[in-house]
Amino acid sequence: MVATMGFGIKILATICYLLFFYIASVLIFTKGFLLKRVAIDNNSSCNVDFARSEEHGETGGCWMHSTHQRAIIVIIDALKFEFMVHHSDRMKNELPYVNKLPEIHNLLTQKPKHALLYKFIADPPTTTLQRLKGMTTGSLPTFVDAGSNFGSSEITEDNFIDQLIKRGKKVKFLGDDTWLGLFPGRFSTAFPFPSFNVHDLHTVDNGILHHLYTELKKKDWTLTVVHFLGVDHCGHRYGPLHPAMGDKLSQMNQVIGNITTLMEKGTVLFVLGDHGMTATGDHGGESPDEVEAGLFVYSVDQITASGQKHGDHKTISQIDFVPTISLLLGLPIPFSNLGQVVPELFDHCSWSKESHIKQVYHRVQALRLNALQISHYINAYMKISRDLPEELYTELQLSLSLTEDDLQKLVTKLSSHGKVEEVHLKFHSLEKRYITYIQSVQAMCRDVWAKFDLGAMTLGILTLLVAFVLTVYCIKISPLICEGKFPGSAACVFIASFVYIVHIIIQASFLEGGMVLFMAFILGLVDLGFIGIAIQKVHGDSKGEKFQNLTNRSNFELSQSFSFENLFNLFVITLSMAGYFSNSFVVYDSSISVFLTQTLILMASFKTVQEHLRTVQGTQKEMHGKKARTTSKVKFSNIVQHPVFLTLCLTAFCSLCICLTKNFQACREEQVNCINSRFLERLINLNSGEKNLRYFFSIVCLGILVLIPYLLLKHYGNLNGNSLPVLCMKYTIPLLAVFCALHWAVQGLPQNVLDSMPVWQQIVLPRIVHVFCIFNLLVFLAQPLLVYILPQNKSLSLPYGQSSEHLMHTVYRHIKVNWQDYFSNSKDKPPVVFGLGTVYTSGVLYIGTLVSLMLCLLLGDGMTPSVLLGWFSVLSFLEILSIQMKTTQDSRLNMLSGVLTFHLMTSVFFYGTGHQATIPSIRWEAAFVGFHGDFTNNIVPAILILFNTFAAQVLFTVLTPLILLWPYSKGIISSISLNNKTGKSETESEWKGDFVLFENEHKLKGTMMELMMYVILVNELQVLSAMCAATLHRRHLMVWKIFAPRFVFQTVSSFITFVTLLLVYLVILKIDSQLGKWLTKLYTK
Repeated sequence: MVATMGFGIKILATICYLLFFYIASVLIFTKGFLLKRVAIDNNSSCNVDFARSEEHGETGGCWMHSTHQRAIIVIIDALKFEFMVHHSDRMKNELPYVNKLPEIHNLLTQKPKHALLYKFIADPPTTTLQRLKGMTTGSLPTFVDAGSNFGSSEITEDNFIDQLIKRGKKVKFLGDDTWLGLFPGRFSTAFPFPSFNVHDLHTVDNGILHHLYTELKKKDWTLTVVHFLGVDHCGHRYGPLHPAMGDKLSQMNQVIGNITTLMEKGTVLFVLGDHGMTATGDHGGESPDEVEAGLFVYSVDQITASGQKHGDHKTISQIDFVPTISLLLGLPIPFSNLGQVVPELFDHCSWSKESHIKQVYHRVQALRLNALQISHYINAYMKISRDLPEELYTELQLSLSLTEDDLQKLVTKLSSHGKVEEVHLKFHSLEKRYITYIQSVQAMCRDVWAKFDLGAMTLGILTLLVAFVLTVYCIKISPLICEGKFPGSAACVFIASFVYIVHIIIQASFLEGGMVLFMAFILGLVDLGFIGIAIQKVHGDSKGEKFQNLTNRSNFELSQSFSFENLFNLFVITLSMAGYFSNSFVVYDSSISVFLTQTLILMASFKTVQEHLRTVQGTQKEMHGKKARTTSKVKFSNIVQHPVFLTLCLTAFCSLCICLTKNFQACREEQVNCINSRFLERLINLNSGEKNLRYFFSIVCLGILVLIPYLLLKHYGNLNGNSLPVLCMKYTIPLLAVFCALHWAVQGLPQNVLDSMPVWQQIVLPRIVHVFCIFNLLVFLAQPLLVYILPQNKSLSLPYGQSSEHLMHTVYRHIKVNWQDYFSNSKDKPPVVFGLGTVYTSGVLYIGTLVSLMLCLLLGDGMTPSVLLGWFSVLSFLEILSIQMKTTQDSRLNMLSGVLTFHLMTSVFFYGTGHQATIPSIRWEAAFVGFHGDFTNNIVPAILILFNTFAAQVLFTVLTPLILLWPYSKGIISSISLNNKTGKSETESEWKGDFVLFENEHKLKGTMMELMMYVILVNELQVLSAMCAATLHRRHLMVWKIFAPRFVFQTVSSFITFVTLLLVYLVILKIDSQLGKWLTKLYTK
């Protein structure tokens, strides 16, 4: 037993080592691929050479005259442009969000020169934190910033908030506490409110309103920032089509009206959205619904010389807000800004007589300062980084220099002659040239906003390749593990790989330089060659005398290496890997996964049918040789119980379950004519009839989901007795399913009823499910054996002195022999051991039931039918494998085929649970299942969101050991066709189930190792493909929209799979250890 545990620990250490290798490779690659933009901490000042000395006024402004002394910024989170614009269409008026902001429309029509409305385009990723950074610094975002949306860090780049404070101005803030993380200690007065609880529509907004008007009436501020969250939270909770959205927008309309009433001269109001939202209320991507926010500008004073035509709304970028508000308040434009001023806000000057030439001139002045500030930034950037193309950079700087010369000549002529022919046309030309320069620099920077480190990216790929070869080596030595032998080459292989991984970690963390990187590449290539030689040595050893008992298996493996099934599996893997390099394949991966999964299922069915027909032909030849004439009748029962018929039925059923997952899929922006599943809609958004129908359908599915493992365990005899795990399976788990259903009922209540309920009533039911799922898991880990033995007579006790090596066989033989002897001489019943044949399988089913219940709670009622389809797919495929194993009379399975099918099923149900490899598809509401949202840290919500997003990976990885265990466990359907070749039925006394794995103390560990290594191998190949695709397409138009998110989701998915696999293996080891102790105790009685 000690030796067995030693092997188990070695295998566990191997898995951990491969996981460490995987993490290191991903982090190194990520360091080169997802680099953040190079930040420059320089700050703009009033004294610059491109601003004229006479414009350095003490009160009039810094670079140019200020037009306003105060500003109010009202950010309404997720305020789409569509929410702000007025619609006259009657059909649109029926939508809850249409024409709910009449104050904006009234000001635009009644005071056209005092109010302007813009389509405010956000740069993706459309998450609040990144938008706030862009709208205060004017810098472009980076892809990796999206992952830190809930971990705000202080803004160190120059921004207009800090510029105000440096000039002695006071800034007030009310609303989303994200601002305090970005600008700690900057605000003279602050009323922050927690922002993460998306279920709470009113706390933040009502808290702001409690202080807002009082603070505005005071005169101790220059800038007041107000950030409302209700519209965004309403979108996340209900979507934009719910009546609650209309109520929330009406509240915001009242706020706008009250603020404009309180405003005095010299104050400008900005009402803006940081991003939009999709039809489901989500955001984070770059679809038009997500990037099209709105900006409304209003002042009691005139702000523009020309009003806005009705319906003619200009489109500007969000970063354009930074230079605009800076110059309006007389501040220097932040140093790293790349935005462009809004020209029409600078064509009216209250201090000078209005004329068309002066209007154009003031616009040109604002654009000139903006262009020179950007030029100043680009010059500084080029000194520290060579990312930007030098030829284009030189060309743009030359064009700006020529524009400056032409402006100076024109101004000189005006000052000397007083009048120049067609001067207004020349100013218009200069205006266009400055705008062209600014937009060209923006385009150049957007193309190269991230610096790729090809060395780090290639090193990350090489490291994962080393991990892949290591995994192949582990697969090759797994047969030796089954025989209790750990090859001597293993130590050398792991030492060599350890030296390599230590070197690259030190190189990536502390050392730089081409020579160090070159040495890392050489060491990696040498490592690959060394492991390859070790793999060949394992083959050679397996054919030698030292491992003569493995010769048959080695020859079998050699003959099977180029079998049609293995070649077909290789083709499927290659096709799946190639899909990562095509944007169309990535976009439609959900359909491709369904096709490949059904193909592999058909392949498994084909093999079973082929083997059976071959056996039948052999039998017919024998009968013909004996010239035996027999007459037989075709019975219906024989047809139903026939292996071919059962296999075809199971294949059709499994394929149907896979196909039905399409009804639960979410759409991504690039999928044409795709409609989101109705099962993704929240219950509260459905009409009463549809709501009741879906609710009761989900309850039925949940009941069946809990009932299936219960019936399986009962069938196998694992629910006998009154042990605590058995009682939990019988009573606690069904009760938790009831609590889950009640929670869904609460979530389906009308909004006003739900909001009126105390918080504890809203979270108590799911929290009970959380707690008792963990309790049931702990109970099982404490007593992992679902077996029960009836009291036995002394005469039936096991004999002492038996070797523990063959204890399993001794138990069965002794019970069988003594049962026959005792039954003929005594009236007492023989002892019965319940559940011993499924001792490992029962543990996996028990854990799988708990995990499924937790996932149903997090995914919601709409996805519960999909989870049930997942169980149906798994069980039907396992039955096919069982029939295949018994038909071929082969004690070994093609594990690669089973693992690959499970992997593709995982992909199918990742999409089939309403997810996509995009940021907007992340279902943030999972973080609030059982919690109100006032988190002190982000660990708990992150775990809940990960469980929701990668529910398929967790569930299918937990059930993966059944690929190995189920064929031994006498599957319910496959048992009908047991030993069909001989026509004999396996008796109960001959059947040992998965307990046979315990008979050889190393067989369980070795076969589990092989199974887990295949899982790791397939996932490593997928991540390797994602890395190579991201590297190859790093300059592709769709890299940040398609390839980068696919890489991120695949790496996290594989990590979740590895961690879950590790935990499942620990559970198997726990069962094995407890089984040994139980048998020892039984043996000594």
